[in-house]
Formats: sequence, structure tokens, C-alpha cells
Amino acid sequence: MWRPLLLAALGLPVLLACSDEQVGKLQQDASAAIGVAGAKLQQASAPLAEIKHQAATALDKAGTLAGELQPKVQQQVEELKQQAGAVREVVSAWQGKGDWTVLEKQVGQYPRDSGLFDKPPLAAPLAALLGKDLAKFKLFMDTQGPLQQDRLLFVTGNKRHAAQDGAAYLLIDVSQRKLEAGLIENGLLKVYASEGTPLQPPAEVRTFIGNLQRQ
Repeated sequence: MWRPLLLAALGLPVLLACSDEQVGKLQQDASAAIGVAGAKLQQASAPLAEIKHQAATALDKAGTLAGELQPKVQQQVEELKQQAGAVREVVSAWQGKGDWTVLEKQVGQYPRDSGLFDKPPLAAPLAALLGKDLAKFKLFMDTQGPLQQDRLLFVTGNKRHAAQDGAAYLLIDVSQRKLEAGLIENGLLKVYASEGTPLQPPAEVRTFIGNLQRQ
């Protein structure tokens, strides 16, 4: 019989012509080679099966862990959302976008005690309104009256022991979130106002300005 392809594949010598005895011997060698090859394949499949088993086990554990972590992750996401919301509220307050009506609760209090000029919701908009003159405004408010209300909220003040050298007032419209600040220095008035329709000063503020401008 002729088996050149099979024998070559098994690494056995290929003969162009063989006797029956030689063919039988070659068949025996081929069977033995096939047996060895089969045994090697079985040995090789054992590690592969173990690897597959380990991979399946790892996937099961990953799925279980993901299921356990999901509620915790969701809780952390909710906490982060709440923190972000709180930060937005603080930022809005500092930018003067919060509820200005809370300032009405400070009527009768002195700005230095309530932090009217330095805390939300007025700190940021007042600084933006006055710019580089914010420090002068606070200096001119050194001797100050309490926050009052007459349609608008307002407060007046002057430099300590030197009202003629420097005085100031602040008007607050809580409903429209608008401000007007005035600096009176050596009888000259400089007004800083929010955009839009000018605020109408209460009678007490008009008197305050008039007295200082005439001196």
C-alpha cells in the first residue's frame, strides 16, 4: 500500500516502493506515532481546560462584585450630586444670585456685626459694583448706622471723626437684586449703580447726601 502523505505528515520516511513486510512495519510505526500525538494532545488540553475554568470563575466573581458594588456606587453618586448642589448654592450666593430677601432679617443690625458687606449675598455684587473703590467705601462706612428699611434697604456712614472728608451710603433693592452706592468726598458725590432704572433713595438718604454736599 502507498501512504506517502500520511507518513510524511507523521515525520516517517517515505519510500517510493515497499514490500508487504515493509508496509506492515510502516503501518505499525504510523499507528504508534498517531498514539503518541493523541496522548500529547490530551496532555495539552488539560492546562487549557484549567485556564478556561479559572477564567469562568473570575468572571463569576467579577459579576458578583459588580452587583455588590452597584448600590454603594449609586449612593456615592447621590452624595456627590448633593455636594455639587450645595456648592452651586454657595457660588450663587457669593455671586449675588441667591435670595436677597434674607437681608431684611438684618434690619436694625450694624453691617460690621452682620457681615453685610463681606458675606453672601452682597459680598460679590458689591465688590463688582465698586471695584477698586471698595476699600474706600468701607473706610467711609467706618462710623455707620444700622441697616434700615424704607421701601429699599439702606445704610449710611462716614469716616471716623471726619464726616466731611468722606461719607457713604448703600441702597439695596432685594426684589430686583440691585444696588446703588454713593461716595461723598469733600462735598462731591460719586454714584455707583446697577444697570437699569436708577433707585430712588429714601428721604433719610436724600437728607444725608444733601447735608454733606452743602458743607
